[in-house]
Amino acid sequence: MTLQSLIPTGRAMRAALSLLFVAAGTALIFSSIELGGVGEGDEGYQLMCVENYSTSPLGMFSYWTGHIWMNLFGGEVLALRALVSLTMLLAIFIGCFYCWRRTGNMLLAAALVPVCAMGNRLGDFPIFNWDTGTYLYDAIALVALLSFTERPRRWKAAVAGAAIALMTLGRLPLGIELLLAMAVVWASCRAAGLGWSRILTFWGIGLGAFTVCALLAMTAMCGSPAAYAASFVPENFITGHGAGDLSAIVRRLWYLLPRQIWYLAIGMLALAAAVAVCLARRHKAAVAVTATCALIYYSTLMIIEGQYGSVWSWLFLGSFLSVFLIVLFWYPMARMMRPADNPGAPVPWLQLLTILGFITLISFGSDTFFERMCGVFALPMAVGVTWPLMRGGERHMLKVYLIFFMVAFGSIWTTRQYHQYRLYRVPMDEFPHHRGLLAHPVQYGGYKVNRAAIESCRRNGKSYMVFGARLNLLYTFGPDDGYPYHWFDSHLFRYPGGYIEAIKPYAERTDAVIYAGEMGISYDELVENLAPMGYVPLWRHLRCSIFVKKESAAAVGRTLREILDTDPFLRRHIIRKPRKQA
Repeated sequence: MTLQSLIPTGRAMRAALSLLFVAAGTALIFSSIELGGVGEGDEGYQLMCVENYSTSPLGMFSYWTGHIWMNLFGGEVLALRALVSLTMLLAIFIGCFYCWRRTGNMLLAAALVPVCAMGNRLGDFPIFNWDTGTYLYDAIALVALLSFTERPRRWKAAVAGAAIALMTLGRLPLGIELLLAMAVVWASCRAAGLGWSRILTFWGIGLGAFTVCALLAMTAMCGSPAAYAASFVPENFITGHGAGDLSAIVRRLWYLLPRQIWYLAIGMLALAAAVAVCLARRHKAAVAVTATCALIYYSTLMIIEGQYGSVWSWLFLGSFLSVFLIVLFWYPMARMMRPADNPGAPVPWLQLLTILGFITLISFGSDTFFERMCGVFALPMAVGVTWPLMRGGERHMLKVYLIFFMVAFGSIWTTRQYHQYRLYRVPMDEFPHHRGLLAHPVQYGGYKVNRAAIESCRRNGKSYMVFGARLNLLYTFGPDDGYPYHWFDSHLFRYPGGYIEAIKPYAERTDAVIYAGEMGISYDELVENLAPMGYVPLWRHLRCSIFVKKESAAAVGRTLREILDTDPFLRRHIIRKPRKQA
């Protein structure tokens, strides 16, 4: 019995199975929407960029799109997370449609939808931001260029140029892909025997489409291209990611890359299992034993890793990167193992390197490489490029390989979903932007006590600044009188003189400092550093400490006690625990 014999061959049955695969992929994408409360770090910052898109020039088009979308749903975070799922799915559909057009195999293309959906959702950023906001344009540009390599046409150059323009405005560093696109156009024309006049024509059309699309987008976002250019001022850039932070970026890469490379081995297990099964295919018992052992080992390993991983864990990234590389170069590897007198079709290096170049470039994040799951939509494109060139045995082994990969990632996806529904239990509907989300009780308590501290200042007309894990709170409760949101708290330790010198000008002119979340600063250290500015400690909890200037402490303290005493959750979980007061 072979894998092929298990697949129904009737046209209607294959169409039904294809629809089933597409439905399964769609369900996987939307059922994996992150339900937990807003993260205290990157997600809070990205939400502030969406809220203030006009002061975030590096990813303004992505943030502008998210801003419009969120306004349709009252600023709810869940809506922005749903937008990620929608754009992911559309990008995957584009990649799978290309696979179908190249191979003529609708069932194969449809089966890749859940594979890509699961791989992407496991390791991606949960909200629509400057990474996820470019996926759709990435997919369109890559498909246009791959189609151009097969048959150069003017409209393909125009589509690629327009898509790269939106991709660039959605995440400015991706503008480098314009150079890659020009190189692909040149190589495609040379391979087709076209001269420089045609090459220059295609370049002109692509660059023209890029320019027109970029100018229209700038005008839509800011009113004019000049207004967009005026947003490039130093205070509009996040701290810790500039040229002056190069040494810190290198240290981060030095720390993370070995970890990512190590996880490449996890994805290689699927290859070893697929080879073992194919080598033992003449003996059904051997196939069964090999498959069972490999699946148990691989799935158990992934589950164990998932138990200790975060919501998006590094193991997903390394595993999927190895899967992508194996699929991308499957045909070249198979061709090298063929007899010299029967080599088969040549390797489509231009298309393969175009895919690899695209995915490599979009995988560079703010200060590291392949931190997010960026290029899953290109997996079916790689299959589409090489599948027509493969023979029966090569196709069979590739199918087995993808099945092992799917089962293993299915186990870790199930584990992730279990943890999500086990950890997140408390509805957050009382916070307008968080409707539909669930929080861990500790996280929920953090929001409650910080809201109490903020509200006590507001009721007494006192200014305040939030310090620590502040960005999620600024989006939830509105802006404070502190430093700009583009200052990322975790980078303030590298500020000349330390974090206290960075916040001092703002703390001196406000009435209260609220220290939220965790940032590695002891309570006693904060007391010592804020005392010279006239602050006294008013109240302390695990996720919130409030310091108020002496002349305002009595009024703010009375209001704070009223809020704490009248809130049932805080009375039950917070007030019954000892607290320190001035």
